[in-house]
This record gives sequence, structure tokens and C-alpha cells, in this order.
Amino acid sequence: MDGMNFSDGWRDSRSGARYDREDPAHTATVVASFPESDAEDVDHAVRAVADAPTTWGRLGAHERRGVLDRAAGLLRERASAIGDDLSAEEGKPVAEARGEVLRAADVFAYVASSADRECGQVFRSQRPGVTLTTQQRPLGVVAAITPFNFPAFVSSGKIAAALMAGDGVVWKPSPLTPMTGAHVVTALLDAGLPTDVLAYLTGTSAGLGEYLVSHPGIDAVTFTGSSRVGALVEVAAARGGKRAQVEKGGNNPLVAAADADVERVVAAVLEGAFGGTGQKCTATGRLVVARALHDDVVDALRAGALDVVVGPGSDPDTRMGPIVSLPAQQSYERSLAAAEAAGADVFRGGRLPGDPSGGYFVRPAIVTGVDPGDDIARDEVFGPCVTVLPFDDFEDAITIANGTPYGLSAALFSDSLHTTEAFLASVRAGTLAVNVPTTGVEAHVPFGGLKDSGSGPREWGPDALSFYSAESTVAVAAGR
Repeated sequence: MDGMNFSDGWRDSRSGARYDREDPAHTATVVASFPESDAEDVDHAVRAVADAPTTWGRLGAHERRGVLDRAAGLLRERASAIGDDLSAEEGKPVAEARGEVLRAADVFAYVASSADRECGQVFRSQRPGVTLTTQQRPLGVVAAITPFNFPAFVSSGKIAAALMAGDGVVWKPSPLTPMTGAHVVTALLDAGLPTDVLAYLTGTSAGLGEYLVSHPGIDAVTFTGSSRVGALVEVAAARGGKRAQVEKGGNNPLVAAADADVERVVAAVLEGAFGGTGQKCTATGRLVVARALHDDVVDALRAGALDVVVGPGSDPDTRMGPIVSLPAQQSYERSLAAAEAAGADVFRGGRLPGDPSGGYFVRPAIVTGVDPGDDIARDEVFGPCVTVLPFDDFEDAITIANGTPYGLSAALFSDSLHTTEAFLASVRAGTLAVNVPTTGVEAHVPFGGLKDSGSGPREWGPDALSFYSAESTVAVAAGR
């Protein structure tokens, strides 16, 4: 695909510079070429959508709903074609990629349905004859910076909510997945979105995002990505007095109590740690397991890891695609090598394709023989790796589960109500799960992290539009 930016029309970068995106499963194959945007492109994009809150934002909620509903329908119709491009640029199996596009369509439809929900509140006033209400109005222009791992689903949650609130949006996708975002923009335009509401800017420069976040024409920033970049976004937004919604990384624990069912635990860990090639912010990074279950669980995990078929997303037999890029592959391998050098036992599973050198393929890994304070157990490893940490007392399990800077997702497997209550009362995470994996996000419930996993208001859920809205209190008395 020879892609373009969108800013009052499809256009190249002001400089004419472009970059290529390769297929992570076939690195010699370029699947897309997109503009290498710079500060001038950001300036143009912000100006292009600056009036959206007073044009698009003044339309009735049901008019905006119509656009989002039609976009949802177009995404469903085009799910196969979009999913194929998503798989080609990101690496996940085609079936998962197409399913993600369908989930993105559901997000647009869910956010659109907010037009039918209550909006604002009514209060009794202490002043006779006065009625007090609250009103939600467009906030302004929002910068949306989105990740590669769910380029349709996660991005749609941000874009749909901002548009439904009546804002203008400047969207910077991950440079690794520009095609998917372009498809979403096309669906919105084909659904009737005015051309001066949404801008789409691609590029590989770290300075592009920095300039966008700091731009004086931006009123709010919504970001999903790494903890390192997220911290920079938080600082830049605070310095500019902008609202910020920041979802960062995680090193998510699954706690298997002594009464847990081994088969269910193993299935949840295999799904949570290796699904999406481990490139999910909610991936299971640590298995905190009762010592009595440790050996049986590790043996079963190793057997399961050996059965994981690694290959191109286009191969219907592939269960785990490549990691997304060469730097990601190198970072993953460095983390495992450092753990081995420190004395850990790293078991590598997976059945690689015949010529793995043609893609950014990695093996799923199970790490044992480490302490909870070791780097491999504390740091986020953005890849298919789970570290196994045994415990003797459940209080120790809670301490281990809380023993990282992160607090995004955590799961418990147990049949005990007492154990469940202790887990829910003591583990610090934005999402807590019992007898289900750490992964799995549903758009109709709030999502976000604690500690260094995120800051600002939650995404998703019935209050998702609040971040993108300016609330006014209105006092009205009857005229004479």
C-alpha cells in the first residue's frame, strides 16, 4: 500500500519524505510506504481540525452516532481485507487480525450507542425557581497516539470516543501499523465524517509525537504505549496544562493457589503469556504458583510451549506470529540472555518455520529458578515469556504479585472464597480476574492501570466520553 496522511484530504508529508514498513514474517517484503511526517505536518493537521468542536461538535448526538454506526458497518463489511493488511504489517495470525477488526466495529457501535444514554445531571437548587443541570460539551482538539499491538481495537476506542464527544482529533498511529489506521480513517470518511474533523499523521521520528503532545493547539492527549514513552507524555502534557490519559506497560501476575485446577491454570497461562506473541499490555508475565503445584504446572507449561506453532500470520496453522520488529526481537532475546547469565533456567518452546531467519520469529519461553526481585521477574518483557515464582504462604503470593512497579492486570485461580477475598482486597491492579486469564478487554467496562501502568481517567466503559468532554454547570431561572 502506498499510503497517505489525511488532513483536509489525503496528502503526502510536506517534505515528501516517506518510510517503508516491512512484513515482520517476511522481512525482505515491503508491505506499505507511508509519509514521514514532521512538525510542519503536525501544524497543518492541528489547524485542519481546529474548528471541529464548533462544527462537528454542534451536531446533535444522534447525527454523530449515525456516522459511527455506519463506520461500524463498513468495518464489518471490510473485516477480511483490513485483517489481511493488519496481519501483514503487525504479524498476528489472519484469523485473529480479522477478529480484531470486528471487535473494533463493535467498539464504534457501542460508543455510538451513548447517544441513547443519559447525559448530564439535574440538581435541586437552594435558590427558589432555579434549576441546576450539567452539560457535556466538546473539549477541543485531542491528540491520539496509539500502539501497534491492537491497531484497530485499541485505536477505535480512542477515536470513537473523541468523535462522539464532538472533538477534533489528530491521530498518530504506531509507525509499525500505518495501514490499519488508514483503513479505519477511510471507513469513517466513507460513513460521512466531515473532512475537517479527523487528521491522520504517520512517521517514525520520536520527535513527531513529542511535538504533537506539546503543540499549543492540542487540548488533551490519549496515549497507549511503553512506560518509557508514556512517562514523557505525562510530563509534556502536564507542562502544557493538557489533560492526559496514559496507558502504559504491565508485568501481570497470575496467582495459582494451592487448590487451583492445574489444567485451567496451564491453559490460562499459555493463552495469557503466548497469545499475540506476548505483545499485550495485559499479557501474563509472571506465574505465582503454590509450591505444591509448581513442578506439575511447569512440566505441563513446557509441554504446551513445545506445541506452539510459530510462523507467518498468513499460514492457517500458525498459532503465534513473529514479534513486531527487529528491535523488539533483539530486546526480547537480550532479556532472556540476561536472565540465563544471572542463573535462571530458560526453557524455549515453539515449532519454528523451516527458515526462521526470514522473519522476526522468537520462541515462547518459560523462566524458572529466579527470585521475585530479579530483573526478569520485575521488568516488562514485551514478548512470549512467563516467569514462574513459587510461594509457600498466600501472603507471600500477594507480596510477590504486588512486587513490581506495575499494576495493570492480575488474575487468581482458586476455588476458595476466602482466598479470593484476600486477593481482591490486597492486589493492586486496574483489572482483577478470578479463574480467567489476565488478558481480555471488553469495551463496555472501564480499563486502566495503577502505579506505573497508567495515569488519568479510565478508558472504555459507560463514562469513556468524560475524558473527551468539557462539563459545564448550568443554572436557569424562569424568565418574567
